[in-house]
Amino acid sequence: QAAHKSSTWQRPGRVLSSPRGVLSIPAALGTLVRVARLWKMKTHHACCFLACVGALMAPAPPRSAARAAAPLTRRAATDETTRRVFCSRELNMNNVEAVGFDMDYTLAQYNVAFDMLAFEGAKAKLVDMGYPAEDIGAFSFDADQHTRGLVIDKRRGNILKMDRHKYVRRACHGTRELTREERQAAYVGVADATPTFVGDDYVNVDSLFQLVDASLYAQLVDVLDATDGPAGVSYLQAFKDVRHAVDMCHHDGVIKDQVALDPGSYIVPDENMVPMLAQYRLAGKKVFLLTNSLFDYTNVVMNFLVGKPVDDRGWIDLFDVVVVGGGKPGFLSEARRDMLRIDVSDDMGTLHNFVGKPVSEVGGAAFMEREGKVFQGGTWRALHDMLEIRSGSQVLYVGDHMYGDVVRSKRSLGWRATLI
Repeated sequence: QAAHKSSTWQRPGRVLSSPRGVLSIPAALGTLVRVARLWKMKTHHACCFLACVGALMAPAPPRSAARAAAPLTRRAATDETTRRVFCSRELNMNNVEAVGFDMDYTLAQYNVAFDMLAFEGAKAKLVDMGYPAEDIGAFSFDADQHTRGLVIDKRRGNILKMDRHKYVRRACHGTRELTREERQAAYVGVADATPTFVGDDYVNVDSLFQLVDASLYAQLVDVLDATDGPAGVSYLQAFKDVRHAVDMCHHDGVIKDQVALDPGSYIVPDENMVPMLAQYRLAGKKVFLLTNSLFDYTNVVMNFLVGKPVDDRGWIDLFDVVVVGGGKPGFLSEARRDMLRIDVSDDMGTLHNFVGKPVSEVGGAAFMEREGKVFQGGTWRALHDMLEIRSGSQVLYVGDHMYGDVVRSKRSLGWRATLI
């Protein structure tokens, strides 16, 4: 109607510019008609398509305004862009019976101070391994320097950014960006020797935890190039040392003990978390928590998120099943892994065998009543039994790890996946 009344819109084939290219109004409406006929769409589908057409025809914002709106850091939790949902596939929630969540970097978002615990702790451990203290002490952490989706070439000391066709668009040796000639010489192969970027020489940056690894490794490569460093240390060995140093920080209390003492300094609270979980259950969905963190740390983080003291256990009632120490991606495999129940009466979470031994059947009301609903280890089979799930397509899992949470669960089990 607006187009009919306004002379500005009456020219046939009026073309509008948009952020995604050029769109003709008659072409858009014609496409809608054809799609409706072919797909026999319902009304809400047609409305969704019209909404997409309207978005495409919306005028593009000024470039300066777009730059001004960009988040300053990757964890600007109050920025509008961090609260958007991007759907790459249609998902009918009527077919989803259970919704699961990872905890770290999913339900619990961490700030840069959390990264600094791992970064500074790993620096100290690298010095203990024999790396020059003065050089290591000068390392600094930039939370925006690296991101998930990068690939580390451990033998060359390079960090790569590739497109979906595995063409290396950008590459850095340490912190120095390679020239186009250097990049192509290393990563553009001939027809019978095209790089595949798989195997022991490469590692994917799949998790936000690994951003500390990437930062440390890049700066350590610079040190190896500028000095002799420890005798016989290669780029490959340097990466192994960085990985070991950061891993030890997660196991020896350098990180988690500090978080337990003052969770508010490292965890970003979200007042929408509890209502979200409650709404899923009110809608008839079963909700579960599947995390690699052990119970003592999970209890600290979840109590902080719900605003309760550490000796409270009310957060458990937000879920139908809780699995800690899941050991993903192993949890998603066919391997045999024993599941133990957890005594939640103490903050450490004492491990016990199931009360009913031997366990002939896992799951069901009688099992859950007898064993509780907090467990450690096991595999997806036990989880499916406890949730009374018949098919992996009935599960929607939300996590931050590109491989362990999303790719592996989708390929192995057919779970629907959401990447944070």
